[in-house]
Amino acid sequence: VQCTFTKKQNLLLGVGIGLSSGFGVLLLSSITIVLVRRWKRDIQKQLRRNHFRKNQGLLLEQLISSDENASDKTKIFTLEELEKATNNFDATRILGRGGHGMVYKGILSNQHVVAIKRSKNIDEGEISQFINEVAILSQINHRNIVKLFGCCLETEVPLLVYDFVPNGSLYEILHSNSSSGCFLLSHVVTNVQGTFGYLDPEYYHTGQLNEKSDVYSFGVVLVELLLRREPIFTTESGSKENLANYFLSEIKVRPIKEIVAAQICEEATEEEIKSVASLTEMCLRLRGEERPTMKEVEMTLQLLRTKRSNSCHASPENDEDMQPL
Repeated sequence: VQCTFTKKQNLLLGVGIGLSSGFGVLLLSSITIVLVRRWKRDIQKQLRRNHFRKNQGLLLEQLISSDENASDKTKIFTLEELEKATNNFDATRILGRGGHGMVYKGILSNQHVVAIKRSKNIDEGEISQFINEVAILSQINHRNIVKLFGCCLETEVPLLVYDFVPNGSLYEILHSNSSSGCFLLSHVVTNVQGTFGYLDPEYYHTGQLNEKSDVYSFGVVLVELLLRREPIFTTESGSKENLANYFLSEIKVRPIKEIVAAQICEEATEEEIKSVASLTEMCLRLRGEERPTMKEVEMTLQLLRTKRSNSCHASPENDEDMQPL
């Protein structure tokens, strides 16, 4: 009997030790998991803080705080906010992609629909200029400008948050499967001025947009049509360059037919190309007072269109080749 009792005691003791050990291991594992998760969160927070500092977040905060208008219009988003808005940048939220990066559709906590631009890279030397442009562009409210709400600086490359515009960019339309005669500029007019490459340089000095600012932006559209490149494009060396500045410098040293896209040379005469290039150069002049009015731009283009139409009627056999322009 004593032996049986001892066995039961040993069994109970073994069970108790086993349960205690199991509970201890479970508790230790749980604590380890919690600590590891907390450690990872701390690492992520530190990494985001490092990115924020590297991307001149303190400079942007200073610019916002020093301007009463900017404090109401420029928002610095957290990465967590944009991850929630895009369902962790889910592939189903991608609006477009290209050599510069991707654009995602996002829904903010207030249900506002936005487009979030996630670029592939940015030169560290351009960060300060980038931040200054964000502070300026986010304050602009104009019917022809895509609203820039703000940015997120907690990633290696800053994210830009724009108002959502459903029609896509001119570059995307030009390089889609559609022929050049199958789109209207009105489809992209509200998508033009909101990005850095389209903004009138005078705005940085005056803080005002006017009709001549629209003329400058239209000049950038003309350059896109002529060169088939984006307003901020990547050169062969991998650096970013402003398309308008590139065009203005190249036409001083090279024949226009060497600058424009090959497709343009096939579809238009040299006289037409020179006429449009000359009009484009006038639209892109740095001083707004030296640019033509939009009415003058329209009249010039209408005149070119009339000449082309008369030429097509005079040469019916070439009508099919000339139609795309």
